Amino acid sequence: MSDTTHLALPYLEAAQAQKHVTVNEALARLDAFVQLAVISRALATPPATPAEGDRYLIAAAATGFWSGHSGEIAIWLAGSWDYAVPREGWSLWVSDEDAALRFDGTNWTAAGAPTSLQNMQYIGVNASADATNKLVVSSSASLFNHAGNGHQIKLNKNGVADTASLLWQTGFSGRAEVGTTGSDDFQFKVSPDGTSWHDAISIDRSSGVVSLPQGVSALPVFNSIGKGLVPQSGGGTQNFLRADGVWSQTPIGISNIAYRSDPGRWIVNAATTTTLTTLAGAANRFDLAPWICPLDVTADQVGVLVSTAAAGGQGKLVCYAADANGRPDSLMFETGVLDFSTAGFKSAAMLTAFARGALYWLGLRCSGTATINAHQLYCSPVLAYPTTPTTAAPKLLRRTLAFATPAPATWGWTAADEFASVVPAIFIELA
Repeated sequence: MSDTTHLALPYLEAAQAQKHVTVNEALARLDAFVQLAVISRALATPPATPAEGDRYLIAAAATGFWSGHSGEIAIWLAGSWDYAVPREGWSLWVSDEDAALRFDGTNWTAAGAPTSLQNMQYIGVNASADATNKLVVSSSASLFNHAGNGHQIKLNKNGVADTASLLWQTGFSGRAEVGTTGSDDFQFKVSPDGTSWHDAISIDRSSGVVSLPQGVSALPVFNSIGKGLVPQSGGGTQNFLRADGVWSQTPIGISNIAYRSDPGRWIVNAATTTTLTTLAGAANRFDLAPWICPLDVTADQVGVLVSTAAAGGQGKLVCYAADANGRPDSLMFETGVLDFSTAGFKSAAMLTAFARGALYWLGLRCSGTATINAHQLYCSPVLAYPTTPTTAAPKLLRRTLAFATPAPATWGWTAADEFASVVPAIFIELA
């Protein structure tokens, strides 16, 4: 053997002449590779004017004099490049990066950086972890991002009586806690001092029923001036919350409701009336008026009273649901043809559910001039005056549509539909 195993230092041979040459070469290599520090690891081509003793970790795809030596240590000694192949466990310092590297037998990695974070005892990020808080992060924010689509944060506990929760603190003193604390019911708790706790909301794990163990504070009332959640004692005038969040007055025609809901009873599309008046029909006329249902009902018939028949007269009854603005929207039903050629009560079977307090639009279609019983003007609401109020109050929507043509699937209210007239009296039988 002429060289040492690890650093390839030349041995002195027996009876060798000029022993100092061999010794000096060995010392030069020792000087190069002990306490190893390289200028850079970014070069693949030798520098043009290296200084004696300069060292480099040769980058990939080496060229020139370094060709074939990628990944090796190059040292400039006595006017030529010498090389050393790194062994597993070697360490070096990269001066232009101020970085320490370690060779694992294949790659150079940051010295001291773990290659795996499995089974770490503690992890502290900008803080010190301890036996209780084994993961501690001190930061202005923490981000848990998805690695595909969704992302879940899981809190698992050992048993029902244990706790899996999120705890909010002030000065490391608890103020609010959310989770399964001492049971599998989901709970919201609050504390003024971190010691005494109040159960604010509890959600039963079996039924999903929400309970408020501490109760609720008094709900604000509404009256003729103020807005709130419940009516003022004795009632008020701002009794209905519209879809846009505005409290409005009680719609005309649903006060003092005293309907009976027995099957077979008939209710009518006005809450206040004494005697009915009449409305003369016209060919292809389509009248539609609002009605607020006083109770949850299912109806199985709908009808009108014909006071004066017309030869060959026919009619149809329709109902539209209301949109968020209270206007007629989608068609709920249209009956078959009713015979208006004779006087009397005319009805058609249908099966429809109506919800208490919901707004509907009931309508009558005529083929001719038969006269129908109608409500007195004071019994139906005013739709709203299109201009400065006059004595002619718009009470219904009216348009002309060929009697044989089906009712439109959606109404589409226009200002031209508004009409000042008495409203057809439409009767609904409770199933």
